[in-house]
Amino acid sequence: MTRRSLSVCLVLVASFGFSNFARPKEEQLPRQFRYAGGTESLSEGCEGNLEMNPDVMTFRCWEGKIDIPYSAIARMEYRSEVSKRVRKMKVKWKVRPVTVATILKTKKNRFFTVVYRSEQT
Repeated sequence: MTRRSLSVCLVLVASFGFSNFARPKEEQLPRQFRYAGGTESLSEGCEGNLEMNPDVMTFRCWEGKIDIPYSAIARMEYRSEVSKRVRKMKVKWKVRPVTVATILKTKKNRFFTVVYRSEQT
């Protein structure tokens, strides 16, 4: 069996910013992020939290969870819109991210994008 490395992408919309990262787990606010696109099998709009652990970053929502080892991360962005470079990636999008910054009329950072490698057999 051969292993090949595939690029996968996770695009989240920050609902309330990153204020939860400094809080103890029992004090964290619910649903800080919303799944806005990517190559994972989650429905668009699935709301959840982003957990930072020693070896992995986990996005957890009611439909499931996505574990991303830090060693597999190739690119991370926190921007007002999904970058052109990410939108044009040749990956198998299950939910294609849309740019809503023009609708929101804001320059605040909203999109947190993680591009990482997944080992497939």
